[in-house]
Amino acid sequence: MKAQMSLEMIIGLLILLVVAAVVISLFMDRIKQITQINDWQSDMEYKKFKATCESYCKDTSEGSLPKFCSEKLKKKDLDGDGKVDTLKSDTSVLSMCEDAIYCFHVASCEKDGDVIGAKECKGILCRAWSEVYGDVSKTSAKVMELVPGYGTCELPEDENWWKIAKFGPNPPCGGSFQSPVSFNCEKTDSTSVTCVWSCPAVNQASLLVSGTSYAVAISATTGSETIPNLTPGQSYTITMLCDVANSAYSAVKVVQL
Repeated sequence: MKAQMSLEMIIGLLILLVVAAVVISLFMDRIKQITQINDWQSDMEYKKFKATCESYCKDTSEGSLPKFCSEKLKKKDLDGDGKVDTLKSDTSVLSMCEDAIYCFHVASCEKDGDVIGAKECKGILCRAWSEVYGDVSKTSAKVMELVPGYGTCELPEDENWWKIAKFGPNPPCGGSFQSPVSFNCEKTDSTSVTCVWSCPAVNQASLLVSGTSYAVAISATTGSETIPNLTPGQSYTITMLCDVANSAYSAVKVVQL
């Protein structure tokens, strides 16, 4: 009888130890997540960027709001993990990519009772550059150069701030502007995608795939690239960034494997 009770006590203690280990592991994972969030928000370059954005908002000069709307954080890996993470915006429920953080993502700005978010910034930039060019097509091209995309992380299609604000892929300021970049991607097989492009007068161009570290520098004006080792059943957002005549254009394709 005593031997049986001792065995039951040992089994009970083992079960308690397993449960305790699981609880501690969950707790440590949660602490790690919180620490990572605090790490990127406490990054010195991020703090300087946010301070610059806030100064643009407080500035009453005519060019301050266009600067606020087009200023982008230069550092692209705030937490130093070697990946492009999806982060929560400080000013919106929508997420942002770590490599495409603009002032309207991090600094709350209010003018004449209106909160200046991505959608408002698109209008501000269109109006400001329309006064410079007086041409809708050139204005759209300039705004697309200033805010060419949402980055290279994966954002849900219906929660993509760049598309919701109508920065792209269509001309943001209206008109008949046509991008000189031709870009298309199709599924090759269950684990690869082939993209074909035409990017005239290439100065600098690159091909990026969301959710991966895949990036290819492009120097040819036309060509194709097969992207291997993808996950079957997953959806990938593939972005083509292309500099043409000192203007930056982006083309985006979503491919379901």
